[in-house]
Amino acid sequence: MIAIQILVGRLQMPNIHDMVGVYGPEVYKQIEGMFKAMWNAYLTKGPDTAVSLPYWAKRINHPRAMNQALKILSDYNWITVSTRPNNNWSEAYINESKLLTYVSKQQLDQVRMYNKFNKYKLELHMLDQDFGANKMKVNGKVCTVNRACNGFAKAGKVPFQYDTDALFRNFNTVLSEVNKGIENMILEYPGIIDDHANYREIGQNIVESLIYEKGPYNSGPRTSDPRHRNNAGYLNKIANPVGFKVMRGLLDIPEEFRNECTPDGLRNKYLFIAELIGFKSGSAKSKEQVGRTAYYNATLTKCDVENIWLKRLYMDLNNAFRCKLESIRYARHTKIEEYKAGSTWHQARVPAMIEDLVSLENDIITKADYKWQVPIEIDMSALTY
Repeated sequence: MIAIQILVGRLQMPNIHDMVGVYGPEVYKQIEGMFKAMWNAYLTKGPDTAVSLPYWAKRINHPRAMNQALKILSDYNWITVSTRPNNNWSEAYINESKLLTYVSKQQLDQVRMYNKFNKYKLELHMLDQDFGANKMKVNGKVCTVNRACNGFAKAGKVPFQYDTDALFRNFNTVLSEVNKGIENMILEYPGIIDDHANYREIGQNIVESLIYEKGPYNSGPRTSDPRHRNNAGYLNKIANPVGFKVMRGLLDIPEEFRNECTPDGLRNKYLFIAELIGFKSGSAKSKEQVGRTAYYNATLTKCDVENIWLKRLYMDLNNAFRCKLESIRYARHTKIEEYKAGSTWHQARVPAMIEDLVSLENDIITKADYKWQVPIEIDMSALTY
């Protein structure tokens, strides 16, 4: 029975029957919660990962019952208790050696891997859940407050997915970005790789699963911080689009939520492309033209992450511009570039030529039967000057 509990990741505290009758079911329930916390700490971080006993002393609120439970569990080698009286500190953790009397080390690694995989992978949460409009997290505790952030809660229900073809083509780049943090940790603490349920392996499993699952996902139940800023539900998930720029570059708008392409949308695309290729300062018009020129020339940068996003944006624009006037449009762009490099008289004609090209593009976009597939990050400052 205990072996099965371990293998399914739900180890229960061995029954201490006498304590229920002596101290009551509520105290015993809290003691079981303490043992469960030790088990969850082991699943998440491995052997010798302790929980705070002062915290559980407050939760259980019965020193004699708690001490008796700790002694019994320690005598049977389920846990190790460490106490430092001079520091007013005590902690306890599950003994892996005890677990190994029921299952093998390989089985334990697989259990921990599966548990961490499910904990850190993106999900599609059911829409009838409480998405936490009035929930706030303070010092790790979630409480209900009077102020509701309904917009943040609704945003948690918005579905998203990834371009799995682009993810497959750029797998090594994506994986290196997702695992960048753990790779730096391994350099400093090489012993991490001895744990087969480390984040490097979890990261690879999750990125591979994103390719084959195809989504969709949503950010899920969330909280506010004390200043009412949004703590999105997926911030602790591996490969979430907020914490990983490379994943934002791979976002794909689900087909049922795509917007019709418009001239305003086209302008925003160009502004964002200019941002990606490093536009620093200038007017909104000049910034738009930099993005337009980058699109026509299929400009890339030295950053692989930005190039993934740029290539997908260029593909999105290609699909929107699909029409018989395409050759004329490119010819006009080429002529503009030639005039820019020519005489002063030729350069003076460039603004009018750009306006003519913009008019042609807007006409094409207005008539196009296409919906944007690749999302962007709008630079709001560029829209106001």
